[in-house]
Order: sequence, then C-alpha cells, then structure tokens
Amino acid sequence: MRVLNHAVFIVIGVIVGLGIGQILKQPTKSQGAVPAARQPMLGLNRHQLATSLYASLPKLVAPSVDEIGGHWRDLASAKSPARQRADYRRLRLELMVDPSIAPDVVEQVVDAATGANNLRAVLSKMYRVWAANDPVAAMDSLASIETHDLRYQAMSGALKAWAESDPTAALAYISESTLGMVAERGANMFLRYLAESDPQRALKEVRLLGDTDLERSIHGALIANQAETNMESAWKEIDVLTDRDLQQSLRGTAIQALARKDKPQALTYIDRLEDKTQRQYALMNLFGEWPISDPEEAKVAFAKYPKEALPSNVPFMFGQSMNLAGSREALAFSRLLEGEVRENYLLGVLTEQAIKQPAKTAAIVTDYFQEDDQLRQVYRHLGGAWAGQDEHAAAEWVANLQPSAARDEAVSSFSKRLFSIDPERALQWASSIADGKERVRRTDKLIEQWRAQNAESADAWLKRSATDQ
Repeated sequence: MRVLNHAVFIVIGVIVGLGIGQILKQPTKSQGAVPAARQPMLGLNRHQLATSLYASLPKLVAPSVDEIGGHWRDLASAKSPARQRADYRRLRLELMVDPSIAPDVVEQVVDAATGANNLRAVLSKMYRVWAANDPVAAMDSLASIETHDLRYQAMSGALKAWAESDPTAALAYISESTLGMVAERGANMFLRYLAESDPQRALKEVRLLGDTDLERSIHGALIANQAETNMESAWKEIDVLTDRDLQQSLRGTAIQALARKDKPQALTYIDRLEDKTQRQYALMNLFGEWPISDPEEAKVAFAKYPKEALPSNVPFMFGQSMNLAGSREALAFSRLLEGEVRENYLLGVLTEQAIKQPAKTAAIVTDYFQEDDQLRQVYRHLGGAWAGQDEHAAAEWVANLQPSAARDEAVSSFSKRLFSIDPERALQWASSIADGKERVRRTDKLIEQWRAQNAESADAWLKRSATDQ
C-alpha cells in the first residue's frame, strides 16, 4: 500500500511539473511575446547592454531658457544615465545657435553652476557655438562675465570659432576692443588658433604684431606641418633665415616632426646639423624614443650608426629605452656592441633595470661589470630602489657586499630611502660607509632631515650615539 501511495505521488508530481513547464513557455497576456530584438540581450557585453538600455530611455524635451538652470542642477547632482546628460549638453548647445537667446542661456548656466569643476569647459564650448553664428555679440558679452577665469575660457571658445570663419574681422575687433583681457591677450590667443587652420596667414599677422616669442612659436608650427609632408622644402626654407638662433630652433622642430613619421629619414637630417650640441640633443631624443615605438627598427639603426659619432650619453639613454621595451632583449643586444659604447649602453640598461627589478639586477650586475666606477652607477639606483620594495632583502644584499666604493654608494642610497621607514636604522647604516667624507656627508644630511621633521627624536639619538662612543 505504501509503495502504491509513493507511485501515485510521483505520477502527480510529473504531471504537475510538465504542466507548469508548458505554462512558463507561453507568453502571458500582460507580457506578450518576447520581442525578437530583445532576446539576444543575455549575450551582450556590459557596453552593449548599457547602450541598449540607454537607447530605450525617453528622449529629453528641449528646455526653455528659463528652465535651463534647473535642468543643469538636476542632471549634475543626480546619478542620471550618461545618455541623458549627453542629450542635455547637446540641447544646451543647440540653444546657443540662436544669437537672440544665447545671452540668456549663458546667464542661466553661469548662475546655476558657479563653482562647478567643468563650467570652464562648458562655457568655452557654448561660446564657440555662439561665435560661429554671431561673433561680435559673443565677444561683446564677455564684459558681463564677472569671473576672470570664466571670461578667459569664454573668449577662448569665441576666438577659436572666429579664427575659422573670418580672421580679418576678428583681428579688427581685437585691435579696437576696450576690454582689457581682449586688448592684452586676445591677439596672442587668436593667432595661435589661426595658426592651426592658416599658419602662413598667422605668421604674416604676428610679424606685424611684433611679438617675437609668438612668431617663433607659430613659425615652428608651420615648419612642423611642412616637414611631415616635404622635409627638404622645409629645410631649404630654414636655410635662408638670417636669425641663427631661430634657424637652429626650427631645424630641431622639423626633425622632431619628421621623426614622428619617419625616424630613419630624421636620422639623416640629424647628421646634417652643424652645431655639435644640437646634434647630440637630437640624437638623444631620437634614440631615446625609438625603442619604445619600434625596437627592432631601432636596434638596426643603432647598430649601423657610426659609433665614433655617438656621444656617451646617447648609448646610455638608448639602453634605458631598450630596457623599457624588454629587459632580456636589451641585454642580448649588448653582444653586438663593443668598447665604450657597449659599456655606456649596458649602464643604461642595468640602471633602468635596477629601478624596476632590483633583486634580479643585483644577481646579474657583476656578470657585466667588475670595475668600481661602473658598479657605483648601478648600485646608486639599486640600493634605493630595492629598499623601497623589500628593505629586508636589500639589507641582506648590502651586508654581503665587499668593502669598496661601490658598496659605499649602495649603502648611501639604501640609507637615504630607508630613512622614510626608520630614521634611526638609516643612520646606523650610513655610519657603516667606509669613505670618511661620504659617511659624514650622508649622516649629516639624514640628521638635518630628521631634525626638520622631529628635532626631539633626532637630538635624543645624537645624545645616545655620543654616549655609546
């Protein structure tokens, strides 16, 4: 009988389960069928899902001028969806297209958002739209903005738009303006914007203005644009200049611009530089950046470059950059180098590694260097960097170093970094420096630093040290 009862209950359970399953498969009247477009949402990533959800939000209705301040406050303070905030920004800029209501929109926004972090950027965009339709009215309204910083941002947006539409009218307005900010800073700001769209015109106008610094800046922008498309033409234009300083400056600018597009070609123009210091500086910039953008191309170029023409700091910087591209590959490349170039290159690699991977560097540095002068340069970085990452491991390493100038360098940098953790222990380590002058120099600096932070503790330590001696 008990078995029969169990069997009945099992049958009933199966029937009920099947019935419920069929019901769940059917859409209810209130739900309706699941739209086909929404079925795949379970497979969407977070960005796609957010985009889909925002798309379903009701569109904002354009606020009236009187309501715009309230909308600003509500959307800025509430955790509203990003699309609603973006829609409101768009609607606000659309209102600025109408010059008849633009002043009222600005007033509402400034009153509602004074002190807001992003008000300066907002005002600059609003004035750019306003000035695109009525630049004179936009510039005239600057006097009504009380805050100097906001007035500056508004002028920036207006002049940027005017530089794109009517430079002649803009320059005439600036020259006749009685508003202090426009008269004093308007021409400089405007000509920088004009240089973005018409550098030749900007250069002509700035020469009439007589601003030497601005002329150099705009001339540099013009040469940089030209160098990216026709370097030889830019180089010839620079050659005819009589101002020696300007000539050197523009050659450097042209090479930097060309290097962004074609580093091997830029290298050929570096070799044409007559000034030794400028050539060295240009080589440092080029080889210092090259491994980060294209390490394989950089290695080929560096290996082929005449080593007698390389200043010592160029291999060092190249080694630092090669290490950033990959420490193992950087060390392997050193096998292709010889003599002083190899030594300086390895110093660059290992000093950079010492900062990033001190334990690993400590284990391999003597495989590459044995001389004190070389080890000191690596240990100067190694001791301090390791103390910041693992003071106990660093202390053990320093304690096992043989007495030498390199060890003194390691102890000095280690104690300097250790000071922020434990001033007393840092001074104890500094007192173990073998070289008398370096020991006094380091301990005096640490004591001075300690007294500036906590004179009572520093003086107490000094008394104890004197007693112990």
